[in-house]
Amino acid sequence: MNERFYHFSLDDVPIGTMLEGRKKFHKKKQRFGQRIIDEEFDEYRKKNHPSLPSLFTSLWLTDRCDQAIIKKKFVENPDVEQGYLYEVTTSGCKPTPVAARAEIEACQLMTFEKPAGMSGNKRGKVEELAEAFWTNDPEYRGRVQDYLSPCGGIVTGKTIVDRKCLMTSSCCPSG
Repeated sequence: MNERFYHFSLDDVPIGTMLEGRKKFHKKKQRFGQRIIDEEFDEYRKKNHPSLPSLFTSLWLTDRCDQAIIKKKFVENPDVEQGYLYEVTTSGCKPTPVAARAEIEACQLMTFEKPAGMSGNKRGKVEELAEAFWTNDPEYRGRVQDYLSPCGGIVTGKTIVDRKCLMTSSCCPSG
């Protein structure tokens, strides 16, 4: 498999670099709700879709530049002036399509949750959203298709994206 995918990062790496999933290393830096949802979604995967790759060890990819990801990274990192949109190819595995909007909706459910845990109704909704995420439910996909690549990806191209793009209509390069 040698399709072209995209990955946005604040880290500058040279073309030819092998990228790998690093979410497992950044878990403690995430917001509480995001961390809980990621753990819930991965536990759901282990029980219901064990052949699918873990979101903690897979590289997140998209089929095109995703404006929302770029804006989110800049908003979460106000001191960072630029990021990098990488063109990536995978080798040795086929990335798994996922419905990322289901994860976003689940995180929004957790925004005001207390650390003690989820209520039964909320847990049921999170499980419903986890199923939508792992089965790539079309209702929870946007204009950009997200993927998890358990074998990572090789950087084949790089575009510098300046924080100033937040003041314009698009952070995605044209063309």
